Amino acid sequence: TGLSSVDEASGSSTFTNIAMASTCNDDAVPHVPQELTEEDKRYAAANFNETDETRENAVAEIKRWIEDELRIQIDDFLILRFLRVCKFNLEKTKIRIRNYYKQRSNLPEWYLNKDPFRPELQELLDLG
Repeated sequence: TGLSSVDEASGSSTFTNIAMASTCNDDAVPHVPQELTEEDKRYAAANFNETDETRENAVAEIKRWIEDELRIQIDDFLILRFLRVCKFNLEKTKIRIRNYYKQRSNLPEWYLNKDPFRPELQELLDLG
């Protein structure tokens, strides 16, 4: 099941199976946003290029891009996690989000039924 067709000239893609990938229940436990401490804010600014202003602007920009390009549901907390991994580089964040949902669509079994007591997973865990 192909997730997208990519226009090589523009690098844009049309996602066809993204709805299935974005309906997986990663949000079983609601995310409760926590305010960063002053120490955390200094660390985030120094290491992730994150300030209150860049955080707000970057999340808004990624949400606009997702709405235009991917048409998936994603909460601000998950967007922020992607942004932090990419040190608030918007292009890297877009690539990472696109790849994440492509992977979820191509291999849904990796993201569904994450019961650690399933025999298949127990067998893998027993292998070390």
